[in-house]
Amino acid sequence: MAYSIKAGNVVLTPDKGPDELKTVWDVVWSINERKDDQRLVGNVWFDSEPERGVVEVDFNIEPEFREKEYARDMLRAIVDWVFKKKGLYEIKMTVDVEDRYKIDALEHAGFVFRMGNKEVRHFSIVKARTAWSGLYLMLGFVVGLLLGLLFNNMIMGIAIGVVVGLVIGIILDIRANMDRSNITGEKKSTHRKAVLEIENDESDEVSVAEVKSRDDADK
Repeated sequence: MAYSIKAGNVVLTPDKGPDELKTVWDVVWSINERKDDQRLVGNVWFDSEPERGVVEVDFNIEPEFREKEYARDMLRAIVDWVFKKKGLYEIKMTVDVEDRYKIDALEHAGFVFRMGNKEVRHFSIVKARTAWSGLYLMLGFVVGLLLGLLFNNMIMGIAIGVVVGLVIGIILDIRANMDRSNITGEKKSTHRKAVLEIENDESDEVSVAEVKSRDDADK
């Protein structure tokens, strides 16, 4: 694994070579500046191997670098890297309420607040569903134009191209969504939306309004 990932103001480098690696998730990535003397900014790692299409991530940024956008850039790089791997659809992270810099970084990197209590917040980001139908519809239209010119019948050519392209796109989308549901066990994505409610913990229960009020006060 002699490579690194460059994103924004940071570069991520794994701490293990391929001979030392047990699994691809058995890695701690160092986060360094891309400019100047490439100072060490922090580290990012996965808490465990993926389960049902979900993997959990965590990171730490050294205090002197927390005001910069290094954490956001690192998270975006990790998201791109994870979602390029087959069978992965969600990245989660649990954050202590006191770690305001982590919460800010997650929100700026596209993670969504799911639920939490007085002590922790749960965030995640979900891989977008495939959109082959739209792509193949446009390709079918282009092919249809060419067929129409070839056979001197534009209406028939476009109609054939659009129908064939749309059918291919729909088939690919159905297959992708079936693979997704087989791995995650979820046929619908309602649970992926922002929950906007608090865990049912009688000792630490707080309202959504209180959560937002505290966040506004911390900013």
